Amino acid sequence: LDETLVVTGFFATCPAECVQLVGQLVGVQHGTIERDIDDEVRFLAITFDPERDDARALREYAARMDVDLDAGNWAFLRPSDPATAERVVDERLGITFERVAAEESPRVEGYDFTHLSLTFLVNPDGYVERAYRTSQPDAQQLLSDVERVVERAG
Repeated sequence: LDETLVVTGFFATCPAECVQLVGQLVGVQHGTIERDIDDEVRFLAITFDPERDDARALREYAARMDVDLDAGNWAFLRPSDPATAERVVDERLGITFERVAAEESPRVEGYDFTHLSLTFLVNPDGYVERAYRTSQPDAQQLLSDVERVVERAG
C-alpha cells in the first residue's frame, strides 16, 4: 500500500445507518480535498448487496450522497455475488450482516439487511490504526485521524 485507506461496508438501499455513515465519510473525503491530501487517502466502500448494487445503482448512490468521484480517491467495491460478499465483508473484515425478509423489516422492498456499522482507518503499511464502530463517526475527528496517519506515513 502507498495510501491511507478508509474502509467500510454498506448497501445502497439502506434507509438509515448507511446513509449516516457514508454521509460522514463523504465529509471526510471533502476535507481531504480541501487539505490537499486526497492523493494520499483512498476511500473503499464495499457493498454487501451485489444483487441490487450494480454499477448504475452505485453511480446514482454516489450522486445522491455527494461523493466526489472525480477526485479519484473514492471507490465502490462490489463483490461478484452474495457468497463472495459474505466472505469479504463479514468473514475477512468482520463487518457482520444478515439478509432479512421484507416482512421482518418493512423499511426496504424485497429484502433488507441487519448489519454492523464499522469503518477502518488503515495506514500505508496495512495496519488498522483505528476502527470506528458507529453509523455516525465524527467526521472532524476522523479527518484529524486521517491527517495524522498521512503525516506519519509521509
